[in-house]
Amino acid sequence: MNRKTQCERVLAFTIAAGRLKRVTRTGWAVRALPNESVADHSYRTALLAATISRMVDAEVDYSKVVEMALIHDLAEAYIGDWDHETTGLVGRKTKSELEGTVIRRLLLELPKDVSERFSQLWEEYASERTFESKIVHLADKLEAAIQALEYRRSGMDRQIYEGFVKNLEELNLPKELEAVTKSFLEVLRHE
Repeated sequence: MNRKTQCERVLAFTIAAGRLKRVTRTGWAVRALPNESVADHSYRTALLAATISRMVDAEVDYSKVVEMALIHDLAEAYIGDWDHETTGLVGRKTKSELEGTVIRRLLLELPKDVSERFSQLWEEYASERTFESKIVHLADKLEAAIQALEYRRSGMDRQIYEGFVKNLEELNLPKELEAVTKSFLEVLRHE
């Protein structure tokens, strides 16, 4: 594949990913809270994942964490953001299969090495088996709790806020991440 063709395909991929700027986070919309895009969420999730990966007392593949965080919600550019209730109604397996189909299609046109890397990272994130994927899942839930905190400070019902904080407690994390999560929970519960 020549450089011009690569650039054309990267441009098309980037435009497709840019749809995330216009996809509303459903969890806030169903609660009649201000709109936030999936891109807003993904950016801050990537910042949190990068920061958390430097806070833990364990060896972490930092670049893997950041790349994984950047693409973790990429499929939502086409399937939308599914809140907890929608996922429960449709089923986690169905959602995962649909996301996998979209990811494979989106990555198909990228240069082979990029496509393979992003595909592997997305599969790793979805499987939630590696330490790096658990960091990104923690950052994903933590970002939602922080957004809920911001809404709480603007008058959102405390019970809704507590639900997002509780999601952090339900994560299955290794001990190195449990310590960081516990500290974040202490700070969030003090609010």
